[in-house]
Amino acid sequence: MGAPAVADRPTDPPSRNVTALLVTTGLMYTGWDLVTPFVPLFVLDLEGGDPRTAAAWSGVAVGISPLLSALAGPIWGAFAERFGGRTALLRTIVTSAVLVTLTAFAMSIWHLVVLRALVGLLGGFYVLIHHLAAQATTRDRVGQTIGSLQAMQMTCLALVPPFAGLLIDRAGLRSSFLLAAGIMLVAFAVLWRFYRSTPRQPVRVDEPGVKGREGATPGGRKVRTPYWRLLARGELAIVALVVFSAQYVDRVFNALVPLLVVELVPGSEQIGFLTGLILGLGAGATALAALAAGRLARRVSPHRLLVGSLAAGVVLLPLLAMAGSVWQLLALRVALGVLAGGSMTLAYAFVSTLVPANRLGASFSMFASCALLGAAIGPLSLGPVAAFSLRMPLILGAVAFATCMLLLLKLGNPNPEITRLSSEPDPAGAS
Repeated sequence: MGAPAVADRPTDPPSRNVTALLVTTGLMYTGWDLVTPFVPLFVLDLEGGDPRTAAAWSGVAVGISPLLSALAGPIWGAFAERFGGRTALLRTIVTSAVLVTLTAFAMSIWHLVVLRALVGLLGGFYVLIHHLAAQATTRDRVGQTIGSLQAMQMTCLALVPPFAGLLIDRAGLRSSFLLAAGIMLVAFAVLWRFYRSTPRQPVRVDEPGVKGREGATPGGRKVRTPYWRLLARGELAIVALVVFSAQYVDRVFNALVPLLVVELVPGSEQIGFLTGLILGLGAGATALAALAAGRLARRVSPHRLLVGSLAAGVVLLPLLAMAGSVWQLLALRVALGVLAGGSMTLAYAFVSTLVPANRLGASFSMFASCALLGAAIGPLSLGPVAAFSLRMPLILGAVAFATCMLLLLKLGNPNPEITRLSSEPDPAGAS
């Protein structure tokens, strides 16, 4: 008999690489969380303290970066496929550090908006870190690795902004941009020193989920599917909608929190503290949920868990919209984080049961672009949607979650044989 046809795949779970990615992620999000939540304050300063003009420009300055990052995601995903994920990620870290440094010296609103646009267009960190995460682990650990990345991101969001606020009060807003750039350069050094491109070894194309799909042929020849054409598969389009909806809900709620706090406790001198408390505890709950979801997805069907997570969001988002006090808002936000905060992690885990191993990097890059698109549409759409009601975006989020849940229920679990891999040894990783 001839040798079995093969496709590329990592040899085994390289824990050193995963650890390097987690540390790099933590450092990069520490840098971003030092500055991104305070972009509206920067706009207010550049516009001479006019709150109406600042509100209009803040949505543009905050939303344009993830929007362009989503649109440029396919380019950087293809760059990583051709030149290697490590090289691509090192490039984006240096680019981000340079642009953040330049932002510290912005003298007009146009300087800020152009630099934020370049961060999105030339960055691509969110897309590329997911691309590398798919390469640095085996199929049965994908959910756990992505969950760890999501938890790191949310932990930084929970812890960094309060300390950033103290820094800004003492040293000025622009100093936080310079500190953020320095931290990003540390992230560059960590990735350069500790992450090593993983040697690849053959994997059988008759592995469940690989035979007959894009990326491998019986002759061993790799067929590259255009990045966004992955969405032509109905099940992947549904997961893309889940990822988009989860990020839309998260970002639109974060933008709504200060407005809701002002509405619930008008005239309070603790607006900033209460806003930070809700954002911080909510992010912490989401981080814990992402970690738990990643581990649980190795033993329970990601499809089933994802449906349950979305169902929790369908129930809790309308309750959030009806919150009558700050403490109700806080309690419901924490509950939403615990019960629905694992949606993104579970979506990636579910994708790992649908896509052959040698296409995980490209598919994860594409879904990361969908997430960035949701993160952009959230703040950009806040003004028009909230014109009807300040709480209307939460109702729209519930509708989006319900739609995703119904589509997943109709789809079912299209690849139960791959789901069972989570409880079986990985043949490619066996020695």
